[in-house]
Amino acid sequence: MMWKNNREEVSEGLYALSCCPDLRVKLWASCSVSGVRYNTINRERQRHTQNSGVLVDGSHNGVFTKFYGQLTEIIELNYNSNLEFHRTVVLFRCEWFSQDGKARAIRDDGHFRTINIDRFWYKSDPFILATQSRKVFYVEDNLLGQNWRVVQKFEHRSMYDVNETELTNVHQDETGSDNELGEPM
Repeated sequence: MMWKNNREEVSEGLYALSCCPDLRVKLWASCSVSGVRYNTINRERQRHTQNSGVLVDGSHNGVFTKFYGQLTEIIELNYNSNLEFHRTVVLFRCEWFSQDGKARAIRDDGHFRTINIDRFWYKSDPFILATQSRKVFYVEDNLLGQNWRVVQKFEHRSMYDVNETELTNVHQDETGSDNELGEPM
């Protein structure tokens, strides 16, 4: 009987996704994904901390590539939810630092990986699922110059959100908005 209930839930979830998302989307300035905090670059401008760096694995011209970028928007899409199930998908809109060309290729000396941040690429493909992202920090590289940043990967150390009661992997701050500009209410 337990299998039948799970099967019905999966069937309802797939039906909800096939109905397209609600046209009213929520824009967030910050969110927590699996206990890791992410901020948009606009929110970061008002803070002393950096939480907008993202890394995702992908391919460029058939070659495995790590895409480094910065988070510009957090978008929550709602799907055919009811009182029992809250179905959402959280997307990150990112600007990806270009690695195309010899002048912008990633520099790796065995200890540090450095990227050039003066150009962006994949402007027509800016979205990833929030759960696909990995956190990175960018530190100025004094050796290579102004447009180069050393990439520091973030390693999660068993952080827990005690107040979170939902069984979801993504938790948004209460500083969201339903308007198009994403300004806090």
